[in-house]
Amino acid sequence: MTPSNYHSILQKLDAFINKYYINLIIKGFLYLLLISISLFIVLAISEFFAHFTVSVRTLIFYSFVVVFVVVFVIFILRPVFGLLRLSGAMNHQQASIIIGKHFAGIDDKLSNILQLQELDHLSKEQHQLILASIDQKSKEISPFPILKAVNFRYNYKYLKFLLVPILVLLITWISNPNLVSEPSTRLLNYSEEFEKPQAFSIHILNKDLVCYRKDDFKLDLEVQGHELPEKLFIYYYNTRFLMNKNSGNSFSYTFKNIRQNIDFHFVDQGDFKSKDYNIITYPKAQFQSFELFITAPKYTGIPTKHIKNIGDISVAEGSQLKWVIATADCDQVFSSLADSMIILDQVKKDLFHFYDTIHKNLVYQLYASNKYMHKGDSISWMVQSIKDEFPEIRVESMKDSIHKNWLYFTGFIDDDYGFTSLNMVIEKEGEIIYMPLPFSKNTLAQPFYHYIDMDELQVEKGSDIAYYFQVVDNDGVNGPKASRSQKDFFHFNSQLEMMEERNLAADSLKDELKESLEELKSIHQEIKEFKKEIVNKDMLSWDDKKKMEELLERQQELHKKVADLNKLNENINEKSQDINQNERILDKQEQLEELFDQVMDEETKQKMEEIRKMLEEMNKENAQDVLEQMEMTAEELEEQLDRNLELFKQLEFEMRLEESIEELKKLADKQDSLAKATLESKPEQKEQLLKEQDSISKDFEKIKEELDKLDSLNKDLEDPNEFDKKEENQQAIDSLQKESKEALEKDDTDEASEKQQDAAEKMEEMAEEMQAQMDANAAEEMGEDMDALREILDHLISLSFMQESLMDSPV
Repeated sequence: MTPSNYHSILQKLDAFINKYYINLIIKGFLYLLLISISLFIVLAISEFFAHFTVSVRTLIFYSFVVVFVVVFVIFILRPVFGLLRLSGAMNHQQASIIIGKHFAGIDDKLSNILQLQELDHLSKEQHQLILASIDQKSKEISPFPILKAVNFRYNYKYLKFLLVPILVLLITWISNPNLVSEPSTRLLNYSEEFEKPQAFSIHILNKDLVCYRKDDFKLDLEVQGHELPEKLFIYYYNTRFLMNKNSGNSFSYTFKNIRQNIDFHFVDQGDFKSKDYNIITYPKAQFQSFELFITAPKYTGIPTKHIKNIGDISVAEGSQLKWVIATADCDQVFSSLADSMIILDQVKKDLFHFYDTIHKNLVYQLYASNKYMHKGDSISWMVQSIKDEFPEIRVESMKDSIHKNWLYFTGFIDDDYGFTSLNMVIEKEGEIIYMPLPFSKNTLAQPFYHYIDMDELQVEKGSDIAYYFQVVDNDGVNGPKASRSQKDFFHFNSQLEMMEERNLAADSLKDELKESLEELKSIHQEIKEFKKEIVNKDMLSWDDKKKMEELLERQQELHKKVADLNKLNENINEKSQDINQNERILDKQEQLEELFDQVMDEETKQKMEEIRKMLEEMNKENAQDVLEQMEMTAEELEEQLDRNLELFKQLEFEMRLEESIEELKKLADKQDSLAKATLESKPEQKEQLLKEQDSISKDFEKIKEELDKLDSLNKDLEDPNEFDKKEENQQAIDSLQKESKEALEKDDTDEASEKQQDAAEKMEEMAEEMQAQMDANAAEEMGEDMDALREILDHLISLSFMQESLMDSPV
């Protein structure tokens, strides 16, 4: 047997099987199209006229899908599996049976070949016979065209059947597209409600039918068609409600406080009924309550506050705020603050916390949010930050009436939360001195008091100091803040200024003494003249008595005025003590004070009182006695004033002379120092040397003026002192200073230094001569005082002997 014959048979069988399944697939597609299109036409026409409900359309849609799938699986998918030789595929034996039925000459030959090939339990001889039989039968079958057992042309008859529904569909589409499109749309969108064709149609204008719980929802719609309804009703909750007619075809209706989903449809007064609509209600994120805990900075002393359902608030700067916010249906709470967004901490369901520290005014905007609404409920409030203000300080000062360097201060400090320090601040010579003052840290408004003796600061004479009071608050957020009182200045008089001030006061005292003396002489003269007037009068008139009272009153006032001048004298003495500490001059000052005290001592007061009593009981007989007493008092006061004035003028002369001598000595030292500096100077120091020389020359001019004044004071004395103002020395010094200046201008420092040295020596010489002259005057004055004392002692001894002689003589 030739194996190739048998294999050829097998190949033809495989090709037959493939063609057989391809033919089934083609037939299946024709069946699928025929059934699907026919069923679609039937269903579409039915839907067009019947307008099935959603449930029926849903059943139809899924039934169509099931039929389509079943036909596809049976008539297409199964042949595909056979073609791919998958489960249930046709074998060679089955194919041979089909082929044998198609070709009569083959009968069972093909089947027998396949059966003989399967025999394997035979002897060798039997096997050879079977192979020969297979080969013979294969030759007999080979001429038959096995593949023609499957003819594709047989499918044309199915194509004819298919053309019928296709033509029906095309004709329907062309003649009335709506008959196909409208039911197709409704069947494909089987879950949607579609209105039956009516005289008018409903068109809802709202973008969507969604709202949030407890909100109102306004439904807007338009009706379109050839017959528009006059009234339109909305039907829900088994009740119909009349809609608002806005215009000819516009209607609206507002659902109030919606709490759940609402199914509704529209009806008119007839049989119109729209499809069903649905308003979907989402839960709205809402705020329920608010609590705020305010913790102010510790230094303020403000207790923690707890506020419920807050609004706008004011808090101290630096306060820590904690909000506790209860919500409903809320997944998230966030705050819109300036350009940032802060998500609040969620403690548990519907409970949120928010923390912040306040340093400026802020507007908080809170939003409640959930998965349905990004910004649901909202609330806003303003938090005003109260700045810690600067402390306030007010100070009033007063100088002591006697001691001008004693200052008294009364002040008041005020702050919103308290203080950390209170100082009097003194600025002197580049140094700042803080003098702490007592105060209460937690008393918000309080006075304070302070006293200072400026002399205790030990500031150089002629200097200035600045002083003010500074209070510092207890700001714990921005740091302590300081406030100052107005800066004041205090000037410590230089030696020259103190002398000028003292001299002005001395001139004032002299003028007052002279004026008082002139007034007293006037009173004395009037008393003498009045004595003459009343000598020849039989009795005194009321006018006479009144005149005597006026004279006595003027005399008493004058006594008081002179006694008060002692205060001015004491002030002058105090100023002088700051300038001059000469013991002899101090003794004279004390002597002058004692003389002033005697003007209105107790004895004088008693005598004035006795005169007043005599005046009250006065008659013609004792009038002369009263006037005599008044005249004696006037004479005594006149002598005292004259003596006081003279002593004061002498004292003033001596003080000013001694001070001038001291100033001249200091100026000589200054001139000597400048001479040495000039000798060692450099060219660039020329201008400074000229300024210093001009200053010394000006100071010497002041000394010359003072010496002129001293000469005038001396000449005004009843017993002038020996005094020479050394005009020759003055001229020599002026000349030397002028020559030194000229030499400096010519850059001749050696010549200038020499002239300056000569001027210094001349000043020293002049001071020594004036000092010697003053000492000589003092010695002469002391000798005169000794002679006067000796004369008083002689008188006392003589008086004592006279008293003893009288005591020894018989009575």
